[in-house]
Amino acid sequence: IDTENDKAFDKGEMNTYRELETTCQVFLPVVHTFLTSLSRSLLNRTASEQLPPQLVGKLLPCLPGSVIVYSLEQLAAYAKAYNGEDEGTKTVFKHVSTVLQILTTVNDQ
Repeated sequence: IDTENDKAFDKGEMNTYRELETTCQVFLPVVHTFLTSLSRSLLNRTASEQLPPQLVGKLLPCLPGSVIVYSLEQLAAYAKAYNGEDEGTKTVFKHVSTVLQILTTVNDQ
């Protein structure tokens, strides 16, 4: 996201979900590629490992419903189950759920 030319950033009126959706389109394919490159045992450990508090605080501070997740496995379950009313938020969580689906698949095997 180029904040230099983004007038919404300049005015402090960022359309959060539009910006977030754009970020997801860039970031999530990279995450998916990384996760699919991991071995089954490493992927399993990655799914259940507690995320560092700094990461949770910076990336996932205010999930709808005031939910706090502590692992990628919890984030995957939350994203899959999310059924809020806002269409933009639903779209973002659908993308996240699709990418993190590999985490639930490895635990089923």
